[in-house]
Amino acid sequence: MIDKAHRGPYTGITHAITVEAMQDGIQEMVSVRSLTVSFPSPGGKKRTVAVDNIDLSLEAGSSTGIIGESGSGKSVTCYSLTGLVGDLGGRVDSGSVTAFGVDMLHSDRAAVESVRRTKCAYVFQEPVPALTPHTTIAGHFALRFSSMGIKRASEIRRRTEEILLEVQLPPSRRILRSFPRELSGGMAQRVMIGLALAGQPELLIADEPTTSLDVTTRMRIMETVAVAANRHTMGLLLVSHDVGLVAAMTRDVLVMNGGRIVERGAAAQVISYPRHSYTQSLISSVPVLSTRTFPRKSQETKPILELSSVTVEYPNGVRALDGVSLTFRTHESIGIVGESGSGKSTLVKTCLGLLPVTAGEVLVDGLDTSRMDAVQLREAKRRMQIIFQNPAGSFNPNIRMQRNLQEPLKELTSLSETQRMEVIHSLLAQVGLHKDVCKRYPRHFSGGQKQRLSITRSISVSPMILFADEAVSSLDVSIQAGVISLLNMIQQSLGFALVFVTHDLAAASQLCERIIVMRQGMVVEEGPAAQVLTTPHHAYTRELLQAASWTDIAKLKKEGVYP
Repeated sequence: MIDKAHRGPYTGITHAITVEAMQDGIQEMVSVRSLTVSFPSPGGKKRTVAVDNIDLSLEAGSSTGIIGESGSGKSVTCYSLTGLVGDLGGRVDSGSVTAFGVDMLHSDRAAVESVRRTKCAYVFQEPVPALTPHTTIAGHFALRFSSMGIKRASEIRRRTEEILLEVQLPPSRRILRSFPRELSGGMAQRVMIGLALAGQPELLIADEPTTSLDVTTRMRIMETVAVAANRHTMGLLLVSHDVGLVAAMTRDVLVMNGGRIVERGAAAQVISYPRHSYTQSLISSVPVLSTRTFPRKSQETKPILELSSVTVEYPNGVRALDGVSLTFRTHESIGIVGESGSGKSTLVKTCLGLLPVTAGEVLVDGLDTSRMDAVQLREAKRRMQIIFQNPAGSFNPNIRMQRNLQEPLKELTSLSETQRMEVIHSLLAQVGLHKDVCKRYPRHFSGGQKQRLSITRSISVSPMILFADEAVSSLDVSIQAGVISLLNMIQQSLGFALVFVTHDLAAASQLCERIIVMRQGMVVEEGPAAQVLTTPHHAYTRELLQAASWTDIAKLKKEGVYP
């Protein structure tokens, strides 16, 4: 029986509170009072405060979002709700946490584990590492239902099929027999959501559940979560640095910075009229779809890189690129967009000579790379550089940045070490870093600093074309804005062509004068950014734009969804 309901601001999903929950006295599922959590510092002498004297409460059937940058205390707060901080090496210094009537800090282990097992469920950012690698999907659900006391194979099979259908996955033998590594990111995330729903929790905690997913998959995943939350009258706690996503999915919002809750309130109020300066900065950094027209550049007539009817097939017969013809010119900024599996990264690898071409030609300055000699190939590599999505993984963690940054110069130029360091120091100043960073190891830098260092290394050899492959997708929105601005400034200063590969159309619109849309290894649309983003010709482009606008704060304010 429904007692009261709330229609979410964007999704139209109804969040309901049941009379039964109120009668059982669980109107407030979770209560946190004056909570402070700390972790040991690297030196071991001092402790770092991760959560600093916070208060929050979650009511039955509520939908609450926590936004803030990395290190703001969002995830630690979630782990505190279920008493997991100690397992992560943290310590609760003061305060209380009560979940479903159980003191999560002082009750016996059996009572705490009962809350975790029967009342709460987690959906993590990276589903594949969170699943057991040597267990099939059917095995995961069998273990989940067995832990609930369900032993009959026929009953487990029936419930598994029901759950898979609920999360929009076909209960086929292929999926049930697959291991986590054999699924796409979106499919693996749906499996994790299914496992969470299988226990019929009263609170679903989703910690950055869609950060690494493309816009259409993100929308479908979160619609699945919203429908499930409504169907099961389940509370939702959504943790993300994606402000638009939280605004679209939740009724209430908490803003965290430095371990503290600096602002809270109804999502519509906080997003539209933020009071705290940090919230204002966070929301102003959210990229929105731009339709600005870029000035025509006089140098755009000179091709640097050309693909002529390029086809790439993998040994298993999958055609990753199918007859792609493209031209990249000097001083141009090009965005390549599309879902995961559309061929974006394969295109980049093919341009860089990292994948063999099955058919067609890749021309650098008019020369076919397949016919180049060793000297010509070395020069071609120098002219084409890349910035990776995960900068931490692209640096050797065991050597200082001085050696990491020198690698391209050492391999592709004849400069002495003194000359190499002069180049590095000059570029560090351009990206806003002091030359002293060369003395430190990669682990000593934040995500934004690592990406700036990655940019420094990539541009050190004066490339003519720079590929940025999902270079900002894993960064906080404020850091994203800084990196996008930096890329724009550096490109204007040095004059290279920039190929910005992304699933974020809003980010591409801020930086790129031309947009290329890829699907299933083919280019389905290409043209000036303003044209593609306002009057797309292909149905797939319109689908991408619809998915992107789902969390576009500016668009939804304009339409009157928010005041």
